[in-house]
Amino acid sequence: MREKLEVRVAQLERRLAVVETKATGPVPAWVKYGGWAKNDPIYDEAMKLGAQWRKRQNRKPPRDARSR
Repeated sequence: MREKLEVRVAQLERRLAVVETKATGPVPAWVKYGGWAKNDPIYDEAMKLGAQWRKRQNRKPPRDARSR
């Protein structure tokens, strides 16, 4: 009887592991990679330079207005 219970428990543990894996599913990329550049001075500088560039680009008049 005890052996039967041990076999049954082992089977149920395997099935539970499969169910848990399916329930959680894959980790979304934003969770996996979020925060990777935290406290990275090179990344911070790149973001600052990108913001400056976008600000300059947004100040330019539309292309057709420049040709007048």
